[in-house]
Amino acid sequence: NNAINNSILSKNKNIFFYEASLIYETGSENKFREVWVTYCSRQYQIDRLIKRDNCDSSHAELIINSQLRSDIKKHKADFIIDTEEDFGSIKKHVLSYIEKMYLS
Repeated sequence: NNAINNSILSKNKNIFFYEASLIYETGSENKFREVWVTYCSRQYQIDRLIKRDNCDSSHAELIINSQLRSDIKKHKADFIIDTEEDFGSIKKHVLSYIEKMYLS
């Protein structure tokens, strides 16, 4: 979003994002000022994995079960992004948080 980018630049703010899907599992969360977690229901996760990896539900569940439970990650997170929402809602939610926390 150009308005947010211009606001960040005009206030000399440096905001960086680092995608790390296993941040809690590797104990890396203390390396960051904040940890944002994307969240969706377990069934939504299974459906996404089946589609992405072209696997069956048993294999998808094995992958999910090998990770820290989503509800625990959600509880530990500084900010939660509900990925079951439509993209427009997610974008609005994220930009609003950035504006509130870093640009005001």
